[in-house]
Amino acid sequence: MTQPDSRRRTLFLVHGRGVKPPAAELEQHWCRALEHGLQRDHETSLEGVQVMMIYYGDILAELDPMASRFDLVLDLADRENAFNQLAALKNVKSFKRSAYEAVPGQSPLKEFLADLGVPLTRALGLANKRLQHFYPELSEYWKNQALAAALRQRLAQPLGEALRRGDHIMVLSHCIGTVISYDAFWDASQEVDSAEQRVHSWITLGSPLADNDVRKRLAGQPKGFPNLLINWFNIAAEDDPVCHDETVADDFKAMLRERHISTIKDYHIYNLAQRYGSSDPHATVGYLIHPRTSGLVADWLSSGHDT
Repeated sequence: MTQPDSRRRTLFLVHGRGVKPPAAELEQHWCRALEHGLQRDHETSLEGVQVMMIYYGDILAELDPMASRFDLVLDLADRENAFNQLAALKNVKSFKRSAYEAVPGQSPLKEFLADLGVPLTRALGLANKRLQHFYPELSEYWKNQALAAALRQRLAQPLGEALRRGDHIMVLSHCIGTVISYDAFWDASQEVDSAEQRVHSWITLGSPLADNDVRKRLAGQPKGFPNLLINWFNIAAEDDPVCHDETVADDFKAMLRERHISTIKDYHIYNLAQRYGSSDPHATVGYLIHPRTSGLVADWLSSGHDT
């Protein structure tokens, strides 16, 4: 029988776009949702895991002209309300389509418009304008090399340290944090002996990585890939406009063919989160507390040796 891996378990949390609460409050919010799902579905927890929030909200706030209007007290209260609504759901069967369709404000319109806009703007030569509209932070990230380096380093440095220690690593990224994570993996794979040091599991939530115009701007493209990942699990929610193309396995199959990675698997879910009284299928808390996410994290916690 394979014995549980005794190495230090390290979980990196990489947030997405928009103005954020301070790092400590954001980490607490993420961990609370993860812990709830783990306890609900698997009677386990993050006890003993080294959790690190990769925080760059301070940098994003400098880019957002509306950051001064961010109401921290209201944001934290609404995050609490969103968590409490989801925490009331008792089991896996609660996260089905019928429950999602009953969420106030639920609509496929934003995802539909995102699907429609991609080929249209590309045909008209307006891909850059579309990206700037939907992902203004990423547009700035791609334009400003110093900014890109600063954001990537927030993950690349501690990740490199964990890899060199030989930790059992999971990276859990949301939204544009998946792009920053991918690029940080590329950076780290150039600096560590990736034949021996690997990230066991990468979970991407609400990711734009399947968007062709995003993908071609990734570090190492068009032909290079980071080679320090073992498993990549992509979770996309119904009607989430950020991941309007829900599958990454077909777009990154060259990583499998060239043996840079062992597994790339896509999952479709219903995100039941409400923010400010209305459905928000992109909300982090709805992804984190979902049974699919808790199952993947539980598998990582209980997994045996990688080799």
